[in-house]
Amino acid sequence: MTENNFIYVFDKGYIDYKKFDEFSNKGICFITRLKDNAALTEINNLEITYSETMLLDDSINIIEDITCYLGTKDINMTKEKYRVITVVDSESKILTFVTNIFEYTSEDISWLYKKRWEIELFFKWIKQNLKIKKFTGHSLNAVMMQIVSAIITFIIVKLIQGVSKTGHGLFN
Repeated sequence: MTENNFIYVFDKGYIDYKKFDEFSNKGICFITRLKDNAALTEINNLEITYSETMLLDDSINIIEDITCYLGTKDINMTKEKYRVITVVDSESKILTFVTNIFEYTSEDISWLYKKRWEIELFFKWIKQNLKIKKFTGHSLNAVMMQIVSAIITFIIVKLIQGVSKTGHGLFN
């Protein structure tokens, strides 16, 4: 697979407008959050679009979908146009996403970023419950084998703990 077959979804801490232009020129698709103070040079409003099957729950409201340049003429303006989607989440927090993907619906883009958070929560669970201190290998296969083995071990220990009559936790 090449980078063109992926959509990179990353944290707003990695925002770099020049890198966004590089990605776009190489055909690399991405979605990230914009910082609250991001400068935008708006081109036009897009219609807010939804998927055929509902992806987001009713508590998430898409309020804007625009095309724009990031930055201003005085401050690092991008050469490429980007799509900026603004949503209000279930806790009334305003989230703004930027992407170079124009063929997906507004809801698709929002849903993909939401899935990124579920992956973050999964890795948080791994760190808290599986106690993997160090990976024995660095290839995808080695890491996946270690994680899957740790999850299987965790499940087996939980099952044994459920039927055990000991007063001590088996993880201790």
